[in-house]
Amino acid sequence: MIDHQFAGIFKSYAVAIMAIAIASAPARLSADAPANVQSINQIRGKVIDQNGNPVSGVQVGIANRKLGYLNYAGNGRLYVYGPSKRILLMFKAQNGSASVEGVTNAYGQFALSNIMDGPVNVAAAHPQHGVAFINNIDPVKDQTEVTLTLAEPTFATGTIRGIPDQKHSVLMSQAARQYSFARFTPIAPEKADDISYNTSTSIGPDGRFRVGPLPAGIDEWVLTVDRRARNYSAGVMRVPVTLSNLTENPIDIDLAKGHKLSGVIRGPKDEPLPDVTVTTVRSDGIMVGTMTDTLGKYEIVGLQEGTLKLEAKRWARRTAPG
Repeated sequence: MIDHQFAGIFKSYAVAIMAIAIASAPARLSADAPANVQSINQIRGKVIDQNGNPVSGVQVGIANRKLGYLNYAGNGRLYVYGPSKRILLMFKAQNGSASVEGVTNAYGQFALSNIMDGPVNVAAAHPQHGVAFINNIDPVKDQTEVTLTLAEPTFATGTIRGIPDQKHSVLMSQAARQYSFARFTPIAPEKADDISYNTSTSIGPDGRFRVGPLPAGIDEWVLTVDRRARNYSAGVMRVPVTLSNLTENPIDIDLAKGHKLSGVIRGPKDEPLPDVTVTTVRSDGIMVGTMTDTLGKYEIVGLQEGTLKLEAKRWARRTAPG
């Protein structure tokens, strides 16, 4: 009987000890939680316009300069890419994401969390209000609150006229007959690991286009017009663009004015080669070109008098050995 009584008392004490341990566990976890939260980097901030007013609905993105990728593609669109690494919270450098994005609230505020250690790029973009960028800041060493000021929106507009119709195969339909896509990229390349710019726009049936908002501080750009082939898109026109001149001299290219150059591109067996990009550079720096049709024929229009350099390139699909 005594043994049973001691066993009952021991059991009661054991249950009590376990209850105390279970009750105290949440307290210990909650006490540890702030330390774990602090180990995840965060950037807070706000986005304002050039008058200092907060702007809501702005896309904000960050990217680690080594492992992430941040691209501004025009029309207020940001694209962020990057892997996430999550090993153990104590290994802070290996915990978090290489890229994070969000949207500002009604007060223009944003908070981006779970950021991997190391320098990052920060960008904000809005299709009407403009864009803003900050390159190379460290959320731990430099600052955790930033202010992004959207520059006054700048748009590049213009018209490309006199584009000849070019018929390819029936399968290509209208895709190969139109200059339907244009890209704006800075003439000077971005610094290593900085935000990249590849703003794009569509060209209407009347040849008109509008691209932007373009970031402030970059004046010299190049407009590249693509034409689609069966397997790829090729740049068949390049136009140097200075933004500071656009207010007085909008981009206006009339390919109907000038001379024509036509011919046939053939292969080593005298066979006609389709989908060959044929280009030449005018004296004003504008590169004009076209693509060969199914019979290898090409026609370049809008050329000026003088000596021209003709270049032909073709995309080739190869199979790796082995």
